[in-house]
Amino acid sequence: MKGIITNKAASVPRANRIFRGIENNIRYLYCYLLSVFFKDKYIFIKAWVETDHRVLRHRNWGDELNEHILKYLTKKRAAFLPYCRLEQFIHIKRYMLIGSILTLYDLSQTVVWGAGIDNDNAVDKISGIPDKICAVRGPRTRKELTKKGIKCPEVYGDPALLMPRFYQPVIQKHYSMGIIPHHGDVEEDDVKRLISDPRVKLIKVQGYDKWTDFIDEICSCDFVISSSLHGLIIAEAYGVASQWVEFGGYVDGWEFKFYDFFESIGKTDESPMQVNGATTYEMLLDRKKDWRSGNIDLDKLMAACPIR
Repeated sequence: MKGIITNKAASVPRANRIFRGIENNIRYLYCYLLSVFFKDKYIFIKAWVETDHRVLRHRNWGDELNEHILKYLTKKRAAFLPYCRLEQFIHIKRYMLIGSILTLYDLSQTVVWGAGIDNDNAVDKISGIPDKICAVRGPRTRKELTKKGIKCPEVYGDPALLMPRFYQPVIQKHYSMGIIPHHGDVEEDDVKRLISDPRVKLIKVQGYDKWTDFIDEICSCDFVISSSLHGLIIAEAYGVASQWVEFGGYVDGWEFKFYDFFESIGKTDESPMQVNGATTYEMLLDRKKDWRSGNIDLDKLMAACPIR
């Protein structure tokens, strides 16, 4: 089943896991020293990213956007905090901005602005009390946090929705439809079948060259279908008609984050279109006529930004 965040350590040799653990502890200690001696120059981020010598590996566009949006919000440099045992004993003030990460990491000494919960079946994994929540992705995330006794204002929105304020590409429309599969869907037969059509553009959430490519390629399409949450978010942000789709089976609770986002923009009646062998290009394109732009107060989200 898809939609599971896998424990990558289980699939690599023990020696490699030990080396990576040591490396992460060293990186974390380095970040701690930066937070002590250069606290005015760095901002520390928790997100689901992979780095190679502190360089992002382009494996998760949504979470990697944290680094790029921060360049527009502050002069401070972004530093991603690795997951390691050392952080249980040495605390660094960190921010959680973009990503479905609130059940993945301890929330202690954390400021949240726009992050969300990945799966409502994982809410028992919420641990720690954040220093402050300025905004969350949507009302479903807020509901689960308040159940835990965590104070959370009614300020909603994924910060990726703000990108048109910072980045405005001038792109001609080249494709009638784009497909943005979640990275777990890329090898699905139906994805391969649909992208064989020259009218269709494959837009990847992994393995892109530049982070702006993802936005540019979405803007080059008249309409996109997406099983990736941030594909739908960026399409919404830039006014590109879109349709939420699913390929095959997913784990229970997988749809939580999608409903959370849609409810944040006032779309309470959204549901995924199931794509299978009988689904044609024409059937998908027909969904374009049903699309309408969402409604959200982005000024309110921007005003709640804790980063300067």
